[in-house]
Amino acid sequence: MKFRSLLLAALTIGAGAPGAGARTLSTVPLDHVLELARPYPNLVVQIRLQLVRAGLKREQVTCTAEPVPPRWSGLQGRGIAPYTCPIGKQRLTITATTAFLDVSGRRITSAEPAQAARATEVRETGLKWRWR
Repeated sequence: MKFRSLLLAALTIGAGAPGAGARTLSTVPLDHVLELARPYPNLVVQIRLQLVRAGLKREQVTCTAEPVPPRWSGLQGRGIAPYTCPIGKQRLTITATTAFLDVSGRRITSAEPAQAARATEVRETGLKWRWR
């Protein structure tokens, strides 16, 4: 089940075939993850509790994320789900459903280069998380 979820995530964001080579992950501040988690108060409480347990401030935590695939040229430099955040002795992993939107807020359903170039925003919903 875990492998299938990872494979689905890789195919969804266009990471390519398994074994296609290592990718460089993007880094995002924990504040970005907290903003993303705002509609999930239980997740926000869990993150804050773990920060207290670890004696850390949120500015001290940097998460990793998948980089936006190159075909989404207007969104380069951003990180998207899955996110991994080491907080003290725990590691938080968050997955999400990712949608690419154009300037009008409409979802782009094709990854064709002409369509992908119109993307100006990423919407991540349906967050699922796991602590390890």
